[in-house]
Amino acid sequence: VAQNGKPINLEDYQTWPDRARVYENALFHRVLGVPLKVKDKVIGVLNISDYVRRGLFSEDQVRLVSLFADQAALAIDHARLYEQEHARRRELATLYDSAMTISSNLSLEVVLKTVVEQMTKAINTDGCALSFWDQERDSVVTMVDFRLASLDGLDAPGKIYSLKDYPATRRALETREPLLLSRNDPQIDQAELDLMNEQDMSMVLLLPLVVRDQVIGLMELYEIENKKRIFTADEMRLAHSLSVQTAIFIENARLYQSVQLELSERKRAEQQMQALLEAMPDGVLVVNAEGKIVVANTQSEALFGYRREELLRQPIEMLIPERIRAIHSRHRDDYLAAPRMRTMGAGPELYARRQDGSEFPVNISLNTMDTEQGRMAISVIRDITERKRADEAL
Repeated sequence: VAQNGKPINLEDYQTWPDRARVYENALFHRVLGVPLKVKDKVIGVLNISDYVRRGLFSEDQVRLVSLFADQAALAIDHARLYEQEHARRRELATLYDSAMTISSNLSLEVVLKTVVEQMTKAINTDGCALSFWDQERDSVVTMVDFRLASLDGLDAPGKIYSLKDYPATRRALETREPLLLSRNDPQIDQAELDLMNEQDMSMVLLLPLVVRDQVIGLMELYEIENKKRIFTADEMRLAHSLSVQTAIFIENARLYQSVQLELSERKRAEQQMQALLEAMPDGVLVVNAEGKIVVANTQSEALFGYRREELLRQPIEMLIPERIRAIHSRHRDDYLAAPRMRTMGAGPELYARRQDGSEFPVNISLNTMDTEQGRMAISVIRDITERKRADEAL
């Protein structure tokens, strides 16, 4: 009936030569089978069995049951569509809730902990673990393991498993396809079985974590006591969607962690550099390619009579006597284009200008450094007023 989409009317099932073996000892006699069809597609079969009478069902009975079957098929199809839509809405709600919960924090440790708890809840499993795929060492490294009931058997973060010992795990990573392992599967690899027994797992669903077409790790959803658990198609789809979402969140958290570490190291380097500048007995100014002061030490404040915040982001020419500012600007541009080290005291006699307009003689050493913001000029400035007075006294 399911194959040809046509009703079948049997006088006595017990004498029918094509009866199924499973019903050989059944007590019913006449049978009417009618297809459940929606838009010419068979979605099921309605069977009516008579345990008393033999003989064919009448044409009116067949027609009545067929009409009922048509209505039943529509009702079943609508119910299935409603359930599918309802399940899809639940799935979307779960994805949304998971995204909102996980994205509320970019700390990698918090993201990992939140992910395994959310996955365990969403798929209704006993536990969830996340591992990083270290391709250079051909191994997976446990990042986090979560279990609803007991803490026994949990992997500690950082535990390493060599993939040469676990071929099924390697297959899931390399094929990028979900893989279900069952302790009752006679074909399961012995190493995988030993690990499942050691950790008291009856079933494990392996889900590769893929982001930007790269497999970064593995998600494992596992059962401890429910040995007959079967993941439905909806659960598999939801688990896959959550694993994709998880891979993105983990990668974002790792990038955030990397950026934070880089910023922390950069800040520490800047603090060390500032401490070094503050320890110098001379004024130090760092000027960018636009001629703006970007770094000034405390001795510069004392030399020129400006507070540091008054010096920063100002043109270096404010510290040059007005009569030579124009030519200094050209010399600065030439120097940055073709830098050369200038030692303290070399070259012609130089003068600087204080905030109050007074001028004083200086020695200046110059050098450059290339940074992410472009080439910078470093000036070390020494007031030689007292030395000149001593020279003149002689």
